[in-house]
Amino acid sequence: MLDLPSRINPLHVALTYNQKKEGAVQNSITPEFAEPPAANDAAAPPPESFDTLSLSPSRSDDRFAEWDTPETIEAVRAALAEVHRVTLIEADENFYDTVRRIRPDIVFNIAEGLNGVSREAQVPAMLDMLRIPYSGSDPVTLSLCLDKSRTKEILSHYGVPTARFSVVETMTDLADAGVKLPATVSFGTQKIPHARHVAEFGAVCTACHSPEVHKAVTAKPATCTACHHSPANERCESCHRVQSAFYRGTTKTALAKVGPNVMVNTVGCTGCHDMAKKHSRQAVGDTCVSCHDAAYTGFLTEWTAGTDQEIARTAAAVRRAEALARGGRVTAEVRAAVKEAGEALALVRRARPVHNPDAAAALLEAARKKVEAIDGMNSTDAPLTRSRR
Repeated sequence: MLDLPSRINPLHVALTYNQKKEGAVQNSITPEFAEPPAANDAAAPPPESFDTLSLSPSRSDDRFAEWDTPETIEAVRAALAEVHRVTLIEADENFYDTVRRIRPDIVFNIAEGLNGVSREAQVPAMLDMLRIPYSGSDPVTLSLCLDKSRTKEILSHYGVPTARFSVVETMTDLADAGVKLPATVSFGTQKIPHARHVAEFGAVCTACHSPEVHKAVTAKPATCTACHHSPANERCESCHRVQSAFYRGTTKTALAKVGPNVMVNTVGCTGCHDMAKKHSRQAVGDTCVSCHDAAYTGFLTEWTAGTDQEIARTAAAVRRAEALARGGRVTAEVRAAVKEAGEALALVRRARPVHNPDAAAALLEAARKKVEAIDGMNSTDAPLTRSRR
């Protein structure tokens, strides 16, 4: 018990609070892109930028960040109860009716409020209207202090020293505020396009970082998967741009003309890729059968395993040509030809032949012919180098 003067008369004190909800997850945020393109909108080109980001229901709700735990509320109640009669009143939608009915002598206010930019002022404003005294600041002060930019503007106006500040209403405002975002960051073994997540996709900082600990990363592989590879996400082409360009026939290469896949106007990414399953050729084949008969899987085998053999042949030819190029003083034209063939091979490998089998076959054939011609020149003792005069 506290050693208090005997003249203190016990009061009826209402302790007003907001208690953290059970199951409220902190620092575990799962972003999902808002406003996705229409389902199976295969004819639409990949979106250039996304300005909004919605958060799934499983995200951490920062409304609860400053709410109190049951242990904290009980500790405050117990301290007050050493002298006074205490009634607990949660600051929810029923607060006004409850406090008006109980009419305590005073309210000990630790409530954060429910919604809105002036949420901390909600309880004091209602108590002012009911003429019930309370602890803490009045509604004007609480509203103002919750708006940090307005607070700093007033401090600056009256000459009170305060650090420089910028108001960031959108993530793209960070650049205007002088915040330089790294183009890429490492996440495990992966390189993540950090700046693109902010500037193009509108990702908020707390989607991957702790709101309490500066720079601390709270994202896990499942965080990324929940957004990028969830069944609800149809923005595959925003990340898989090389594959998208190959599929849509917009890839630029000098070796062969890349036209669009014949199915580009009818089949989108999720028409072949079931995001609810682990990615594999077998999973793609299962998706094919959901629209076509079982015999159609023969085409998939031809476009995958069959093309694997063509890639192996082309890779062997390119390696031989590269060895020749390294072994002597070859002409600039020969070096350029070897480089061009190697780039075409790399493109097919990265874009995946199955996204455009005809274009893949044309590129591989053109690359082979180019380097096999160099190999043939070597076998017939044709000059690969310029003679010195």
